[in-house]
Amino acid sequence: MRNIILICVSLTLTCPCIAKTIIVDDDGPADFNNIQAAINDANDGDTVLVKDGTYTGTGNHDIDFLGKAITVRSQHGPQNCIIDCNDPQYHDRLGFIFQTAEGLNSILDGFTIMNILVGYQGAINITSSSPTIKNCNITNNRSETGSGIYCHDSSPNITNCRITENDSCYGVVHCVGTSSPNITNCTITGNSGEGYFSGAIACEGYSSPNITNCDISGNLARGFTCLGGSPIIVDCNINGNEKGGIYCRGSSLVVKNSTIAYNENYGGYDSSGGGICCRDSSLEISDCNLTDNKTYYDGGAIYSQQSNLAVTHCNISGNSARDGGGIHCVETTAEIVDCNLTGNKTYYDGGAIDSEQSNLNVEHCNISSNS
Repeated sequence: MRNIILICVSLTLTCPCIAKTIIVDDDGPADFNNIQAAINDANDGDTVLVKDGTYTGTGNHDIDFLGKAITVRSQHGPQNCIIDCNDPQYHDRLGFIFQTAEGLNSILDGFTIMNILVGYQGAINITSSSPTIKNCNITNNRSETGSGIYCHDSSPNITNCRITENDSCYGVVHCVGTSSPNITNCTITGNSGEGYFSGAIACEGYSSPNITNCDISGNLARGFTCLGGSPIIVDCNINGNEKGGIYCRGSSLVVKNSTIAYNENYGGYDSSGGGICCRDSSLEISDCNLTDNKTYYDGGAIYSQQSNLAVTHCNISGNSARDGGGIHCVETTAEIVDCNLTGNKTYYDGGAIDSEQSNLNVEHCNISSNS
C-alpha cells in the first residue's frame, strides 16, 4: 500500500499542469472584467481570451505580461476587440508592455490598440524581450518616439499587423539599442512625423530589423530610416512616401526583391534621394524596381555619399532630380551591374547616372532614353 501511495504522489508531482483558458469580458459574465487581472492570474501556457468590446480604464492600459509565456488573444479579431486609451481620467498611458525577458511564447494576438497620447513610447513597448505580436491593428497613437511599437534591446516577431495613422518624430516602429525584430507581412501606411529621424520604421544604434513582405506606403514621413545597424529589407513595397523611401547613415543595409516607387523628397531634412538616400554606409540593392521617385536635389532613385554602393539586376526608370535623375554618387565606390536605366530625368547633369569624385564601375547595363 505504501508503494502505491508513493507512486501516486510521484505521478502527481511529475504531471504537468493543464493549461487553462481565462475569459475576460468588461460587461458580462467572465472570469475577470479587465485584462491585467487575467494576466496576473495566468500561468505559463495559459490563454487569456478577451471577448468582443472596447476596453478602457484600470487594468486595460499599461498591460504588463509580467514575463509569462502566455497567449493573450481576442475572441473575434482586432476589429471587434479594442484597447482604447482615450480616457480623460488617465494621462500618459501605454498599451501593452513586455519588460521581463518575455520570449516568443509570450503572444499578443488580435487587438486594435488606439488613442495613445504620451511623450515617450506608445501602443506596444518592448524592452529586453522577444514576444510575438500578430494580427493587431495599431492606429491613431501619438508620441515622440515609437508611437506604434517601441523596441529596446529586443527581437520580437511582428506579423500580420496593420500600423496606420500614427504620429511620431522618431519612428512609428522605433528600434533602438541592439534590437533585431522580424517584421513580416505587415501594412504600415498613413503614418506621419516631422523630425529628421521620422519614418514608418526607424532604427538606430546597433539595431538590425529584418523586414519581409511588408507594404510601407503613403506615409507623411520616410518609409524607412536607419542610423546604424545592419537591416535587411526583402520583398517589400515602399511606395508613395513623403520625405523619401529609405534613408540610411552609418549603416550596412541590404534591399532585395523590392519595389521602391513614387516616393517624393521635397524640403525638410536632407532632401536628396527620392527613393534611397545613403550616407557613410554600405548599401546592397538587388532585383529591385526603383521607379518614378522624385527629389528636389540629387539622386532621383538613389543618392550615395561617402559610401560603398552595389546595385545589381535592378530596373531604375522614370525617376527625376536636379542632378542624377537615376543615380547620383559623391565620393562613393559604386558597382552598377546588369541594370536597366531608362527614362530618368534631370534638370542639370546626369540623366541616368551622375558622379562626383567617385570610383564608378558600370557593367552590362541598358542605359537609354534618359534626359
